[in-house]
Amino acid sequence: SLIGCATHCLLVYNPVKDHVVYLKDTWRINSNDVQKEGDTYCQLHGYQVPHLVPFKHGNNLEGHGLHTVMHDYVEELWMCSMPFATSHMHYCMVLSVVGCELLTF
Repeated sequence: SLIGCATHCLLVYNPVKDHVVYLKDTWRINSNDVQKEGDTYCQLHGYQVPHLVPFKHGNNLEGHGLHTVMHDYVEELWMCSMPFATSHMHYCMVLSVVGCELLTF
Protein backbone atom coordinates (compact mmCIF):
# COMPACT_ATOMS: atom_id res chain seq x y z
CA SER A 1 0.00 0.00 0.00
CA LEU A 2 1.09 3.61 -0.40
CA ILE A 3 0.74 4.27 3.33
CA GLY A 4 1.14 2.15 6.45
CA CYS A 5 2.69 1.86 9.89
CA ALA A 6 5.69 4.21 10.31
CA THR A 7 5.41 5.33 6.69
CA HIS A 8 6.29 8.86 5.63
CA CYS A 9 5.09 10.13 2.28
CA LEU A 10 6.84 13.12 0.78
CA LEU A 11 6.71 15.13 -2.40
CA VAL A 12 10.29 15.62 -3.57
CA TYR A 13 11.31 18.27 -6.09
CA ASN A 14 14.22 17.89 -8.51
CA PRO A 15 15.20 21.44 -9.58
CA VAL A 16 17.47 20.20 -12.38
CA LYS A 17 14.64 18.32 -14.11
CA ASP A 18 11.89 20.62 -12.75
CA HIS A 19 9.92 17.54 -11.71
CA VAL A 20 8.10 16.42 -8.54
CA VAL A 21 8.03 12.76 -7.49
CA TYR A 22 6.44 10.79 -4.64
CA LEU A 23 8.88 9.40 -2.05
CA LYS A 24 7.69 6.63 0.25
CA ASP A 25 9.90 6.20 3.31
CA THR A 26 8.91 3.12 5.32
CA TRP A 27 9.98 -0.01 7.19
CA ARG A 28 9.51 -3.40 5.57
CA ILE A 29 9.85 -6.92 6.99
CA ASN A 30 13.47 -8.05 6.78
CA SER A 31 13.00 -11.40 5.08
CA ASN A 32 13.94 -12.97 1.76
CA ASP A 33 10.43 -14.48 1.76
CA VAL A 34 8.82 -11.03 1.48
CA GLN A 35 9.28 -9.27 -1.85
CA LYS A 36 10.25 -5.60 -1.85
CA GLU A 37 7.37 -3.36 -2.86
CA GLY A 38 9.36 -1.87 -5.74
CA ASP A 39 10.00 -5.37 -7.12
CA THR A 40 6.26 -5.98 -7.01
CA TYR A 41 5.62 -2.79 -8.98
CA CYS A 42 8.20 -3.88 -11.59
CA GLN A 43 6.63 -7.32 -11.86
CA LEU A 44 3.14 -5.88 -12.29
CA HIS A 45 4.39 -3.42 -14.94
CA GLY A 46 6.02 -6.39 -16.71
CA TYR A 47 2.62 -8.04 -16.89
CA GLN A 48 1.22 -4.75 -18.28
CA VAL A 49 -1.26 -4.33 -15.43
CA PRO A 50 -3.07 -1.04 -16.13
CA HIS A 51 -3.48 1.98 -13.84
CA LEU A 52 -0.24 1.58 -11.86
CA VAL A 53 1.88 4.52 -10.83
CA PRO A 54 5.22 4.35 -12.68
CA PHE A 55 7.94 3.04 -10.34
CA LYS A 56 11.30 4.87 -10.54
CA HIS A 57 13.64 3.55 -7.83
CA GLY A 58 13.55 1.71 -4.53
CA ASN A 59 15.69 -0.33 -2.18
CA ASN A 60 16.64 -1.07 1.41
CA LEU A 61 18.74 1.59 3.08
CA GLU A 62 21.99 0.29 4.53
CA GLY A 63 23.87 1.46 7.59
CA HIS A 64 23.74 1.76 11.35
CA GLY A 65 20.22 2.26 12.71
CA LEU A 66 18.49 1.29 9.49
CA HIS A 67 17.24 -2.09 10.69
CA THR A 68 15.42 -3.01 13.88
CA VAL A 69 17.03 -5.14 16.60
CA MET A 70 14.09 -5.76 18.98
CA HIS A 71 13.77 -9.33 17.70
CA ASP A 72 17.23 -10.03 19.17
CA TYR A 73 15.93 -9.38 22.70
CA VAL A 74 12.60 -11.27 22.74
CA GLU A 75 13.98 -13.98 25.05
CA GLU A 76 15.49 -11.55 27.59
CA LEU A 77 14.05 -11.61 31.13
CA TRP A 78 13.55 -7.84 31.19
CA MET A 79 11.37 -8.04 28.08
CA CYS A 80 7.72 -8.07 29.05
CA SER A 81 4.59 -8.67 26.97
CA MET A 82 6.35 -9.03 23.64
CA PRO A 83 6.07 -12.69 22.66
CA PHE A 84 7.05 -12.10 19.04
CA ALA A 85 9.01 -9.46 17.15
CA THR A 86 9.97 -9.29 13.50
CA SER A 87 13.06 -7.61 12.12
CA HIS A 88 12.39 -4.68 9.79
CA MET A 89 14.57 -2.81 7.27
CA HIS A 90 14.35 0.86 6.38
CA TYR A 91 13.12 1.07 2.78
CA CYS A 92 12.54 3.95 0.37
CA MET A 93 10.94 4.04 -3.05
CA VAL A 94 10.14 6.72 -5.61
CA LEU A 95 7.03 6.82 -7.80
CA SER A 96 7.11 9.23 -10.72
CA VAL A 97 3.50 10.44 -10.88
CA VAL A 98 2.07 12.83 -8.30
CA GLY A 99 -1.48 14.13 -8.28
CA CYS A 100 -2.72 12.67 -11.54
CA GLU A 101 -6.50 12.47 -11.77
CA LEU A 102 -7.80 8.92 -11.49
CA LEU A 103 -9.87 9.36 -14.66
CA THR A 104 -6.76 10.16 -16.70
CA PHE A 105 -4.35 7.83 -14.95
